[in-house]
Amino acid sequence: MTPRKLLADAVGLVTVPLDRADILMAQYRALAQQLPVMHLIFISGTWMVALTHMAYAPRWLTVAAPALLTLLSATRILQWSRACRKTPTIETARRMVLRANRLAVPVAIVFTAWALCMFSYGDAYAKAHVAFYMAITAMGYVFSLRQLRSAAIIMIAIVNLEFVIYFVSTGNLTLIAVALNMGLASIMFMILVFSNYRAFIDMVDGLRAEERIRRLAHQDALTGLPNRASFLEQLERSLADSEGTLGLLYIDLDGFKFINDGRGHYAGDELLRQVARRLDAQCRHAQGMSLGRIGGDEFAALLRDTGEKEAGSMAARLVDALSAPYVLEKDAQVRIGASVGCVLTARRGETAAALLARADMALYAAKAAGKGTVRLFTAEMENSARERLRLETELQAALQDEQDLFVFYQPIVDIASQQVTAREALMRWHSPRRGWVSPQEFILIAEGSGLIDQIGRFVLRQACREAMHWRDGARVAVNVSAVQLGRGTMVPAIAAAIAESGLESSRLEIEVTETALLRDDGAVAADLREIREMGVRIALDDFGTGFSSLAHVRIFPFDKIKIDGSFVRDALERSDCAAVVQAIADLGKSLGVTTVAEGVETAEQLVCVTQKGCMEVQGYFLGRPAPSETDAARIAASESRLLGAVEG
Repeated sequence: MTPRKLLADAVGLVTVPLDRADILMAQYRALAQQLPVMHLIFISGTWMVALTHMAYAPRWLTVAAPALLTLLSATRILQWSRACRKTPTIETARRMVLRANRLAVPVAIVFTAWALCMFSYGDAYAKAHVAFYMAITAMGYVFSLRQLRSAAIIMIAIVNLEFVIYFVSTGNLTLIAVALNMGLASIMFMILVFSNYRAFIDMVDGLRAEERIRRLAHQDALTGLPNRASFLEQLERSLADSEGTLGLLYIDLDGFKFINDGRGHYAGDELLRQVARRLDAQCRHAQGMSLGRIGGDEFAALLRDTGEKEAGSMAARLVDALSAPYVLEKDAQVRIGASVGCVLTARRGETAAALLARADMALYAAKAAGKGTVRLFTAEMENSARERLRLETELQAALQDEQDLFVFYQPIVDIASQQVTAREALMRWHSPRRGWVSPQEFILIAEGSGLIDQIGRFVLRQACREAMHWRDGARVAVNVSAVQLGRGTMVPAIAAAIAESGLESSRLEIEVTETALLRDDGAVAADLREIREMGVRIALDDFGTGFSSLAHVRIFPFDKIKIDGSFVRDALERSDCAAVVQAIADLGKSLGVTTVAEGVETAEQLVCVTQKGCMEVQGYFLGRPAPSETDAARIAASESRLLGAVEG
């Protein structure tokens, strides 16, 4: 070890480390409790020595010097007292700890020098008193400074150096022996200081681990906002204590899933952090407003002493703030939106769970009304939520016995040959209570409740079984929800349906929407490749809407592209819609892919899509969805039962 390294290590031992704010705060709190008491002990001990030496020593040693030491100690006590009355900050802690470290040098020099000056006066008992005073005072200061290792080392080094030099210089063997004992004791004290300081650091690291655990239990790790549990605790307290009207805003991000799936979770996490910062900025401008991340892309805001107008205004501001562009990696800008459900209550004792459920109902209504919408909770929403839950229960029962579920088939016709090339299988549900339930309604319920896999298996089995009886040998097309792909369940379901029915795999078409392709984790593409390897055809459904991109048709070699019916219906009146139909038809030709025009309802529309170059057509003009002959009889019986129940 070089002399320079030794010097650096020595300097490090008597220097206060400033790299850990938590250690500085802990040192400050410890010194604030211990040093004022030590100064009081020092003052009393000093005056006791002065009193026992009044008859021997001059007045400047017995009166003036103790008075000066008392004044200095009293000043330090006052400084610590003032600091303790204020809320501690890291700057206050740093200043007071550094000052305590610097003052260790003059304190050690002055009190030891004064004591040694007094040692030359008086009899043997007086000298023993001085030696005892020096030892007790030094030990007291070291004990009080044990959390500030640098100051404790300074105190031990200076006091013992002065003590040993003075006693050895007397030439008295007894005093030399005392000096040697003092030196050995100081080595032991030094070891204890190092050991105690390590224990202190371990303890702080443990105030730190516990604080982290406490923070993680109440704080969302990604955004820094209160988590769901912490926010609900705040809401419960506010509901119990508040005298005014409380408002709860339930915020859901529109389009976040597409960013998260399309650009990856890193981009999604960064987007959530930016959303949290924008919400927090709005919160700082609103008195009594609290925020929380409820989970995923859902946030909540609690408004105190508010009203319908104020809550609506705040919700609108949040929507505007969250709709501005976001900058992610490589300066890429993205846009999302937000929908907000709002609920107000003035009732004390309301539960947080009930209030959050109502806000969720309002949010559901807001999202159903369109993106960037705010909706205030109404009693009708609660009725709608109950109906959705009831429908979910009834749908689950229907899937178990398969009595009220049917598959209708709509023909897809080749324009050139006028022959049916395929039939699309469409799920239908006839509820014993409500009659026919809209597919748009029950499919959403199935996707949200996890029943969609059961529905998918049911339709696949029924469609493959029914297609075996078609004399024209047409293919059967089955829609697959985006949530069914990439989860490892779709391929086994298709394989089972083909094996059970005996249908040739080439006669089965699976229709997927572009939403399923927005995920970039490779799982969806892997599912599609495995399905294709089975000999099953793959069609891209509803192309032209939402998130259409040429990249999607490059991801996978689709057998068919289906043009969304909204463009077909408007193609006669709107040139832009006609241009979309033409462009997709041309794209299909260039790729060697069959193009199907959906939603053809009139002869004029059929002529239009034919002129644009579409190869196949589907719609009411060619044929409405209809059940099989077997299901037609079952449907008639089911409708009769419902009619009888209504009349009864």
